[in-house]
Amino acid sequence: AGALAARKGVFELARGGTVYLEDVDRLSLSLQGKLARMIKEGEVRRVGDAVGRQVDARLVVSTNRALPDLIQSGVFRQDLYMLLKDGLLEVPALRERREDIMPLARNFLKVFAARYGKRVRGFSSEVEERFLSYGWPGNVRQLQTTVESALLKSEEDEVSTIANEHL
Repeated sequence: AGALAARKGVFELARGGTVYLEDVDRLSLSLQGKLARMIKEGEVRRVGDAVGRQVDARLVVSTNRALPDLIQSGVFRQDLYMLLKDGLLEVPALRERREDIMPLARNFLKVFAARYGKRVRGFSSEVEERFLSYGWPGNVRQLQTTVESALLKSEEDEVSTIANEHL
């Protein structure tokens, strides 16, 4: 609607790369159908085109909900699930893999310290204990946001460690 000129879509632009669709379970049933057709046929159709255009892109999708349950409730298409399930990789919740918490937190701290020009070397032992004992219902995204927020709350550019008062 309102398209004045033909434009390449995400899958055309990917050209041999990867397209990541976060929260695929939130796509409308109509879009799920179009995605299933694109996967099956390896082509997309621009609005108004009668001929499909070949796409060469790897598709990676994510969800934090059980797709078989969503199929039963009628909000996820079974045909799309069947196309995706062969490459299914289940990643346990962060609370079930506590050994990953601090390496992830340290990596996020390094990335955000560089982004914001802060010289922070790590976390206090109290913060590490707090991170390891917390349930992380928001998983990795919540950890990432927590680290970024704590870093931004450290007002000085040269705080040596993130402490409890920064959380």
